[in-house]
Amino acid sequence: TVTQVQFLVGTKPLGVKTNSPYSVIWSNAPVGTHALTAIATDNTGLTSTSSVVNVSISTNLLPIADAHVRDGSSTNANFGTNIVMECLTTNGSGNNRDIYFKFDLSNVSSNISSAKLSVFAKLGGTGSVSNTIFSVTNTSWLETNITWNNKPARVTALTTNSVTGTNWYLFDVSSYVKSLKNAGSNIVSLALHDPTNYSLLISINSKENSTNKPSLVIVTTNSPLSVSITNPINNALFAASTNITI
Repeated sequence: TVTQVQFLVGTKPLGVKTNSPYSVIWSNAPVGTHALTAIATDNTGLTSTSSVVNVSISTNLLPIADAHVRDGSSTNANFGTNIVMECLTTNGSGNNRDIYFKFDLSNVSSNISSAKLSVFAKLGGTGSVSNTIFSVTNTSWLETNITWNNKPARVTALTTNSVTGTNWYLFDVSSYVKSLKNAGSNIVSLALHDPTNYSLLISINSKENSTNKPSLVIVTTNSPLSVSITNPINNALFAASTNITI
């Protein structure tokens, strides 16, 4: 019979349970990727260790700005306060729409392992529409004044996803975000654009929406501490009865 189960994160004990159900609550789990294991002990003293379960704890950054822009008669219109943003590319002027996002990485450590744009999107009909995230090097645009006429240029296509129905969608922008952070930049600007002409409109909740807001999902690498003895030096020689400061 089982007498106890010990739970660990890496090599750090989380807790020991001696009664069924054998479970613990990991409070305030830190950001990073963690390996979870459990060690069960029976009444004869034998133990068995579970296989490793890896989990990632992310930092979800809300945009500091998001808005869509539209051509045609709306080339000078600002939609920064809309609770729903729109994306569409068609053959005709007046129906084309792109979405812009801006995030602040100031409170994120530089050891980023992954970064994904998470959006709640609805397709206005049956079918599938390809969406591409582009890098935007101009980060000076503001949510309250961005329009089709002054929108910053899309630079590099980063990743493409297919939108079908209503659901959450993730766009992996890890390489671009890591390159910016490593270069000392804390502002990330992205544009969502349909690379092909479609008749179906994509609607995405903005940060002004009361639910299902967009976010940049950041996972950082939880590196172990680096520790060394600075005194005494390696292979130092002392006389007997000496008091040594370590």
